[in-house]
Amino acid sequence: IVFSSATTYDEKAPYLVDPTGLEETVATYQDTGESMGGITLVPDAVTIDGDVAEVQYDLLFGGTPTYPDLSGDAVLFDGVWKVTREMFCGMMASARVGCPTS
Repeated sequence: IVFSSATTYDEKAPYLVDPTGLEETVATYQDTGESMGGITLVPDAVTIDGDVAEVQYDLLFGGTPTYPDLSGDAVLFDGVWKVTREMFCGMMASARVGCPTS
């Protein structure tokens, strides 16, 4: 949900540690994804250590792995696995969509 260019800010927000101010980023990501035939993340491996999960993944543009072997993390927050803002914005940078600095 968080990394699909087809989902909205409201769908992504519950799975982000700090979604504040990311509405425009998500809207731009949706537009970019639409122009490229969709953007998705495909996880290859997940390593869980307590409340932190390291995720190895490929970033696909239009179904084609464009950026393979990327990594990021998720944290267990109030019983829900959530993507950190750092991972989300790093992935947005890979998709050539920026995040606000604050």
